[in-house]
Amino acid sequence: MKPADPSDSRGVATSWLDGAALAEERRARLLAHPAVRAWRELGHERLEPVRVLPGRKHPASMQSWPLYRLEGVGEDGRPVIAKWCSAEGGRAERVIYEEILPEMPLEAPRYYGLVEDAGSGGFWLFLEYVEGEKYSRLVPLHRALAARWLALLHTTELSAAVRARLPDERPARHLADLREARDRILRHRANLALGADEVGFLELLVGRLDELEAIWGRVEEACEGLPAAIVHGDFKGANLRVRSGRDGPALVAFDWGESSFGVPAVDLAQSSLPASGLCAIPDLEIYESVMRSRNRRVERRTIQRVAQCGTIFRAVAAIRWAACRLETEWPAVAVQEMRFYDADLANVLRAAGWVR
Repeated sequence: MKPADPSDSRGVATSWLDGAALAEERRARLLAHPAVRAWRELGHERLEPVRVLPGRKHPASMQSWPLYRLEGVGEDGRPVIAKWCSAEGGRAERVIYEEILPEMPLEAPRYYGLVEDAGSGGFWLFLEYVEGEKYSRLVPLHRALAARWLALLHTTELSAAVRARLPDERPARHLADLREARDRILRHRANLALGADEVGFLELLVGRLDELEAIWGRVEEACEGLPAAIVHGDFKGANLRVRSGRDGPALVAFDWGESSFGVPAVDLAQSSLPASGLCAIPDLEIYESVMRSRNRRVERRTIQRVAQCGTIFRAVAAIRWAACRLETEWPAVAVQEMRFYDADLANVLRAAGWVR
C-alpha cells in the first residue's frame, strides 16, 4: 500500500504536533492529572511535566497505590516520582523522608515535598527519580557499599517520639506473612491453570511453611543480640542504585514503604541462589567492621545468626507476594519464583540446623 501523502488534496495537516488543537487537548489532560495537580501545588519552578509515565512496579509487589514518573520537572529537568499513599499506609515513609533521612550521613533521594489529598484522605509524595548504576549482588563493591550503608542506618539514633511513629519490626510480623502465604496457596491450589507438577510443589511448600511455623519460637530466640534499629524492610537490588558521591561510589536506597524500627534482621538477609533476587546480600564482614567502628560491640556469629533469620523473613514475604498471583489465569511465573524462594528457605533452615 502506498503511504499517504501529507500534502494531498484533502488538506491533511503535515503533523499533529503542529496543530494547536492537539497541544490544547494534551495540556488540558495534563493539568487534569491528579499527580500533576498535586505537583503544581508545591510551587516548584517547573510546573508542567513533558509527559507522565506510570511508575514501574515489581510484578510480585502488593503495592496498588498510584505511582507516576513526571518527566522534566525536577532539578535540572530530571524526572520526579509522584507516589500516592494512604494516610496510614504511607505514615512510615513520610516520617523517613521528612524527619529521618535529612539527619542521616547517607546518600538519599531528594525529597521535593508532600501534598495532602483531601478528597481521598491520603497524600502525594514527590521524590527524586534515582538514576545510576543498577545494583548487582554479584559485584563485591556493591555488596560492600550495601554493608556500609546498612551499618550506618542501623546505628543511627532516633528519639522516642520518632520511633513511636514507625511500625514495630518483630518476628511476629513475619509469622503473619507466613500464615497469609499459606492461606493464599490453599485457597488457590485448584486453579485450573496449574499443572500437576506445580500443584505438587505447592503441597511441598505448604509442608515447609508448616514445619517453619512449628519452630518459630526458635527463630524468635535467634533474632536476639543486635540493637533495635531503623529497618529499610525491602533492601534488594531493585530498590538500590550506585552513583558517584562526594567521596566516590555511593549507594542510594529508595522505596521505604516497608520501613520500621526494631530487629534489623530482614535487611541483612543472604541468598545462595543468584537467580532468586531475594535480597541484596550485604557483605557481613564489612557490616561488622563498620558497626564496631561506631562503637557497637557485636559478635560476628550474632550477625550471621540474625542474618539467617532475615533470610527466612525475606523468603516468607516473597512467597506471600508471589502467592497473591496464584488466583490469576497465569500463575506459572509466580510458582517459578516461589521455587527460588523455597530453595533459599530450605538452604537457610538446614544451615541453621533447624531442619534436616
